[in-house]
Amino acid sequence: MPKDPFIDTVPTRNPLLAGIAFLVIASLFSLFCIARSGPTRESGVVESIGAISVAGIQGGTQRAASVRLANGALISAAVQVDDPLAPGDHVRLLHQRSIIGTSSYALVGREAIQ
Repeated sequence: MPKDPFIDTVPTRNPLLAGIAFLVIASLFSLFCIARSGPTRESGVVESIGAISVAGIQGGTQRAASVRLANGALISAAVQVDDPLAPGDHVRLLHQRSIIGTSSYALVGREAIQ
């Protein structure tokens, strides 16, 4: 059988490049899955509450609260309820972690004190 003259022009695949590409794709998929995980529930005590200006909306405001978490950290949370809140109220929060950027907190309600 005669030798094919085009056999040497077929590009060969580099196994190292394929391995690196697989690792990059697997890492990106893992980061995507971690970033898409649901928020965790936390609780804390309101330190202060007030209105902040919402950028992009003329005259728009949103309520925000400074909350002391159970671990002692002081965070700022967007208030998602219409209930009247005052300093000292025990509240429930949702904490959304993020791989890139900062975590965000949302105040979703009061906690019943038992």
